[in-house]
Amino acid sequence: MFLRSEIVAYLRTHSYLGQQEHGSSTPWDNHILQTRAEYLRTMSQNGEYGDHITLQCIAEIFNVQIVVSSLGVNQNTLVTPSGEPRFSEHLPTLLIGHYPENNGEHYVSLEHDQELVRDVIQNSPQIMWIEEQTLESRAMINNKNHKNNEQNYSNKS
Repeated sequence: MFLRSEIVAYLRTHSYLGQQEHGSSTPWDNHILQTRAEYLRTMSQNGEYGDHITLQCIAEIFNVQIVVSSLGVNQNTLVTPSGEPRFSEHLPTLLIGHYPENNGEHYVSLEHDQELVRDVIQNSPQIMWIEEQTLESRAMINNKNHKNNEQNYSNKS
């Protein structure tokens, strides 16, 4: 019950999920068929199955990445706090299975070891492997850009 209430509370206060890099994010409620209020009411009920929106919330709330392995070839998806399909060795990883539509449409917990996760990620064309040096480089560039923006702002004042 705790996890469900955390997710619903998070959705009530966040219109967008994943980082809004490059202005490409859309509100999460654009991805549902019912109204936002109906969706939140439904998701707050015990026994209601989670979906891709609730998985994204879990990734953001707990700062984890989730590998979703669906039935079929190359049907793996990575859910990350940023919303980008980029695997990081520094984030905890959960592995879950997914029975797609017309097969029960349902998630199941899977046991795994890190080597299995690495194999799944490296053999999934829709998931990008981030070299940790790249993450550090991006952080340094973002920090430098932030300092430049602050300096430009103070120069205009």
